[in-house]
Amino acid sequence: LTVPELREAEKTWIRQVQVSAYGPGSHRRKDLQQFNPYLDEAGILRVGGRLAFSELPRETRNPMLLPHGDGVVKLLIQQVHEQQLHAGIDQTLAATRKRFWITRGRSAVKEVVRKCVVCRRVTARPFEQQMAE
Repeated sequence: LTVPELREAEKTWIRQVQVSAYGPGSHRRKDLQQFNPYLDEAGILRVGGRLAFSELPRETRNPMLLPHGDGVVKLLIQQVHEQQLHAGIDQTLAATRKRFWITRGRSAVKEVVRKCVVCRRVTARPFEQQMAE
């Protein structure tokens, strides 16, 4: 696969996740109005806001809006967590928000990080032998 094909595939699954979670015309939903959402030229729902005229990259200024409970979103968080070398919740959330804004993102990231097998092994507490009476 080429890079343009991968980008187009990513846009396709993001659109599919957004439509399945929010439905068509989702940029007008009341529960999403706090994000000031708008549809970009590719039909992807993005977060609007006060950073519109900043010199940040477009993906950081206007991240793509994603639902917290979707399986694809969990895989995305897991990928970012592994790219950040199994970083903690805050760093994984910050890295995720460079491109995506996940509703209830902290709890979604917390769930993925707590289920990470590598992180659980590293932070595991050793078994303590009970004293006999």
